[in-house]
Amino acid sequence: MNRMNNFRLKGNNKDQWEQLIFSLEEREKPTLIVIGSDSYSIQKKLYKELESVFIQYNFFKLDLSAQSIESLNYAFVNNLPEIILNSKSVEYIVNVFGLENSLFRIKNNQIESTSLIPALNFEREILFQRYPFVIIIWTDSYTINTLKKEAKDLWDWISYHFEFETDNVDQFKSSIPNSPPLVHGDLNPKNILVDRSIDSHRVFISYARDDYETASRLYHDLIKAGFHPWLDKKNLRAGENWKWAISRAIKASSYFLALLSSNSLGMRGYVHKELKIALDIFDEFPSNETYVIPVYIEPCRPFDERLQDILGVNLYESYERGLKQILRALSYYEKDEKNYDLEFYPINEIQKYEIADRIKTLQEKYDTINLNDPLRKRVIKEKINIQKLLGQEYMKIRNYGKAEQCFRIALSLTQHMDGLEGEKDEISFLLNQVFYQP
Repeated sequence: MNRMNNFRLKGNNKDQWEQLIFSLEEREKPTLIVIGSDSYSIQKKLYKELESVFIQYNFFKLDLSAQSIESLNYAFVNNLPEIILNSKSVEYIVNVFGLENSLFRIKNNQIESTSLIPALNFEREILFQRYPFVIIIWTDSYTINTLKKEAKDLWDWISYHFEFETDNVDQFKSSIPNSPPLVHGDLNPKNILVDRSIDSHRVFISYARDDYETASRLYHDLIKAGFHPWLDKKNLRAGENWKWAISRAIKASSYFLALLSSNSLGMRGYVHKELKIALDIFDEFPSNETYVIPVYIEPCRPFDERLQDILGVNLYESYERGLKQILRALSYYEKDEKNYDLEFYPINEIQKYEIADRIKTLQEKYDTINLNDPLRKRVIKEKINIQKLLGQEYMKIRNYGKAEQCFRIALSLTQHMDGLEGEKDEISFLLNQVFYQP
């Protein structure tokens, strides 16, 4: 059977692909595989091709880009449905994306490493013995090098690892399409060009059924401000297990807006379950961080003391003033709290399309540069420069997850040659700007 009928591979990439196919043939026991590539579009293409080749497996995509992960084991427990956790041996392939976004954090105004790598090293036996499925970790070369150096025990346990070079893949196109896609849910043009899988501005809106009009209004205003709200009637898809989808959306959100009224507090309904899930998550947060925001749409008093202790927002006296307070709580305003008008946007829609075109052009140029070029130092510097430019373009459209990924790819490329200390300092500065964003 021809395993490469939809795209062509050359050189080392062809060998890597053939070995990857062989490693997944007729698996009889759980396996841990690591696949590395510095191109997000190549990862997507390889994933799609694997899914079409191995129809005997159920593929599940676990994107952790928008979460702060310190334990893969904990991430499995909290993000995977029970049907996968309790599945037959090697019935599923769980594909993990975005772990590289959890390697660093900001603390005391400094970027520092998280505990993710040591945790992976410690969890190696759990990952092999507890879970009945095949695990594929998709990541970049920087993360692979970090695992090799700092998680040697885990690395020795990994069944297979494969690394795909960006420059040796034919017909791999940019992940930015020629025309901006419409995202799932409400087809508001303000959503255009937003990559939900890696952006961290997710806001869950919890409400009682009779308060839907206010919830819907808030949903649209948050979209206008550049956030990605989640509302059941907008985001649930036909055929989904709605209880599981709601629970997962809460856990994946950066903020939880609890719309409080006599309807939500005085009646039975799933809204109480949503509040419980959110407050249990909030219990694990440091005391100075914002997650649950009580939003009062009429005078009322919540029964839970944890909600009583959180300063809420009053929408019933002035919706506009309350909305500005919500946006400020979501870090929408600058730290000096300039009184921006609600209709202010950093860029307009025309500029968004222009930025999309520049991103597409830069990505295509990046993918055509061959690291095996005789002038290797020159092409490395050029690839670094393109990733820096890409990151800054993504910053303009508030896609900070993508911007961080570009800057981290640039940082990983500096490891291929000496004498780039200045580049490393500049990239670290750019990363710092990402961490200071909302």
